[in-house]
Amino acid sequence: MDATTVAIDLAKDVFELAFADAHGRIVERKRLSRSAFSRCLVNRPSLRVVMEACGSAHHWARVFQAHGHTVRLMPARDVRPYVRGNKTDRADVAGILEADRCGQIASVTVKTPEQQGVQAQHRVRERLKAQRTTCGDRLYRARNTRADLDPRSVSTHAVRQTAGGDRQ
Repeated sequence: MDATTVAIDLAKDVFELAFADAHGRIVERKRLSRSAFSRCLVNRPSLRVVMEACGSAHHWARVFQAHGHTVRLMPARDVRPYVRGNKTDRADVAGILEADRCGQIASVTVKTPEQQGVQAQHRVRERLKAQRTTCGDRLYRARNTRADLDPRSVSTHAVRQTAGGDRQ
């Protein structure tokens, strides 16, 4: 039988692919390097490509769509329950195919590079906010653990140090 769907487990160097027929049975498996992977689906007839959503999945989804394939990205947290046994690339692609057969998993929209850039900015900002809160909490705890100092003078002292002021 001819493959209608391909599940792809993305990685840095080696990509695992599982081709399935219309009934969801795996008919072919491939383990490819990055250079071979980029050429793999170029000359194939139109396929349904299924991947876990991650940063690189959006890039590959855009590439596959340009070659006429239909792409479905699924959240990794929703795919994980379908992976059987130990976490291997081979088990992951089988789990991705199984999750694709479940119609209840919502797809992730393929993002443009600009949308990915905005998302990265938001994540960096949220991390900086969390770090700022952590630093403030540490200063607060340090101030309260020093019984020999007046708490008001410690906070003023800490502010002057972070602002580049002189020590008193």
